[in-house]
Amino acid sequence: MIFGQRVLVASVVAFFTSCGAMTATDGGVDESTDSGSTVDGGREDAGATDAGRADAGVVDAGTVDAGEADAGTVDAGTVDAGTVDAGAVDAGMMDAGVADAGMVLCTPNAMVTCYEGPAGTVNVGNCVSGLKTCAADGRSFGACVGQRVPTTENCATSLDEDCDGQVNQASAGCVCAVGSSRACYTGPAGTSGVGACQPGTEACNATGTAYLACTNQVVPSNDVCGNAIDDDCDGTNDDHCDATYAADVKPIFQQKCAPCHTTGGSGGHNMGTSYADTQLASYHCPGLTKGGCSIVRINDGSMPVGAGCASNPNGPGCLTATQKEIIQGWINSGQRP
Repeated sequence: MIFGQRVLVASVVAFFTSCGAMTATDGGVDESTDSGSTVDGGREDAGATDAGRADAGVVDAGTVDAGEADAGTVDAGTVDAGTVDAGAVDAGMMDAGVADAGMVLCTPNAMVTCYEGPAGTVNVGNCVSGLKTCAADGRSFGACVGQRVPTTENCATSLDEDCDGQVNQASAGCVCAVGSSRACYTGPAGTSGVGACQPGTEACNATGTAYLACTNQVVPSNDVCGNAIDDDCDGTNDDHCDATYAADVKPIFQQKCAPCHTTGGSGGHNMGTSYADTQLASYHCPGLTKGGCSIVRINDGSMPVGAGCASNPNGPGCLTATQKEIIQGWINSGQRP
């Protein structure tokens, strides 16, 4: 278009120039006017040129310079603010494991391995993984089926239920194997296997957490005079079965029991000097004489009073083992005078 306008302007200029030349040739009268016409035409040429510039202005402000390229879709459009930057990827459901935007989390109906127990316990002891199935829409998983996670150790089984690599360990409260048994003995140390004393057996309870009572054991008892058995398991049969009150027991009572069991003593009777008093009924031991109850109270520490024999059986106020045997022998043999 610009090229065509310039051709037109050139044609007009040529026309007026030739007209001016003809006027001058005729007499020069209109020479100035023609000359002015030439100037005006020149202005017109300039106007045309300006108009041409306007055309050029269109080019400068045209679609290409200021159009879609500068402010177009590519620079400010979908790419800069589009779905990719702010869409499903940035705020999508893949992170949350839910395909709300139509995304697929897993292969529909596919089964995958699963385990919900503590780390490091799968395939240890009784613990194994299971399987979970992808939903038909591929957007979620079902429950983990078939897995075994740690539970409290059951001492009654041979399994490692807590999956720590140990079976029925003591730290889990397990004491014994169900159905097992072992030897036991509750008598005084050093007496098992001596005389009549023998160990028994204790069986494990049904939960494996403790042993039951010891059965069939034989522990020391008072010697039965004349049976030729070491009932008290001290290595001697029928200890002091020949003891009498006057020769063997009275001296012990006088030495250890005099503060209470003499005339006027707080014991209320005179065991230290009177055989007859030893044969009185005991109110401490129903069914026994005072002499017969003496060994019971000596053994439980309540006699001699104040001697502290229960906590310190070897204290100075307490009876020796031999003195106890003599009294026990005297009682066993019938408490002879």
